[in-house]
Amino acid sequence: MSLRAAIAPETYDERLAWYQENCLAGTAQWLFDNRNFHRWADLTKGVVPSRWIYLHGIPGSGKSHVAAAAVDHIRLKMKVESHSRPVLYGLINHTSKLGLTTLSVLKALLFQVVEDDPDLQCFLIQSKMSDLRGSVTRITELLEATLLPMSGAEYSVPSYIVVDGIDEMEETERLQLLRQLCVIADACANLRIMVSSREEHDIAATAKKQKAKAICVNANNEHSIEAYVNHRM
Repeated sequence: MSLRAAIAPETYDERLAWYQENCLAGTAQWLFDNRNFHRWADLTKGVVPSRWIYLHGIPGSGKSHVAAAAVDHIRLKMKVESHSRPVLYGLINHTSKLGLTTLSVLKALLFQVVEDDPDLQCFLIQSKMSDLRGSVTRITELLEATLLPMSGAEYSVPSYIVVDGIDEMEETERLQLLRQLCVIADACANLRIMVSSREEHDIAATAKKQKAKAICVNANNEHSIEAYVNHRM
């Protein structure tokens, strides 16, 4: 059985490609210029004011476009600066019912880590197939294990996880996902996380507990939305 078949991950490649193709140049420049985001995305900084970014906004404010642009931005920085640390992402959407669980998001992140790394693939193959298919705890442990070599004191370049649309999940599921992300972040000191959603009380409470830097999309994205609407007309 292939690793993809064993994990059966939700894939976000097509969704990311759609945002890339439908995002006007400069749409997220305001975010890249934001002081808190700039520090968070700075690959040269071993210590940052907060390892968490909470990107929030009202429906239709362009959160998903901006989150996807953040993924591209950090990946480009990695390439330009000749680093190969993972930039993992989950673009959650209510149209994918199977993708609205903690397990599905974590499996997608795990598969992204190991997809192009034969050594990590061999490591995962040693796990029980039942654990890969259905255990949130085990998938979380495996994510920690695969990210730790890239996040230890001997590595100065951070890894990233960006999760957009977490508010699309049921409250119990998204709280579980946030708890697991906190567990992974606690284990991987050089991991930085961005969560993007509507400003739901439970998500905001977790962000506050993690001392996340909050960035409001609709307070900054008005001109980008106007340009997009004009472009589509």
